[in-house]
Amino acid sequence: MLDKSVAVGYVQALFETAKARGRFPETVKDLEKVAQLLRENPELKRILLHPAIPRERKSAMIDSLLAPHLDLLVRNFLRLIIDKRREGILEFILDGYKSVADLIGGVARATVQTVIPLMEERLARIEEILKRLSGKRVEIKTEINPEILGGLVIRIGNTVIDGSVRGHLENLRRRLMEGRAA
Repeated sequence: MLDKSVAVGYVQALFETAKARGRFPETVKDLEKVAQLLRENPELKRILLHPAIPRERKSAMIDSLLAPHLDLLVRNFLRLIIDKRREGILEFILDGYKSVADLIGGVARATVQTVIPLMEERLARIEEILKRLSGKRVEIKTEINPEILGGLVIRIGNTVIDGSVRGHLENLRRRLMEGRAA
């Protein structure tokens, strides 16, 4: 399978083209359709990734399955990927496109895990703190995770802020094992 880094150049080119044509929102929706189709149809994904299947057949499948549902820009993008034999990056395209858009648009995505749902006031406070820390507009997705026992775990980009009871207990256990308990 191809490295995600190969997808970056393709995604940036698609983003720049969509932005220049004023097609950014439509392109996101179209890429979501493609990702959903690949998730729901593992056989299609297998065919697209199979190296022995001719490019012409793969392009014809894209045209027949997706042409009525996708903008010409995305259809041409998919044909380019097939033509360059880069089908392995298909699974990274949607997330990569959103990441580039977030980077350029100054958006940070965060995931907040708690044991119980957060009240709106608490969520707004967390959002404000993350906005100040990151200097970006923050979009938060919440998840319920009983394994953290209490508190919360925040993931924003590559940063994890672990304020969970489980995290504190594991930290205490590690310190006790090292003989440094306070």
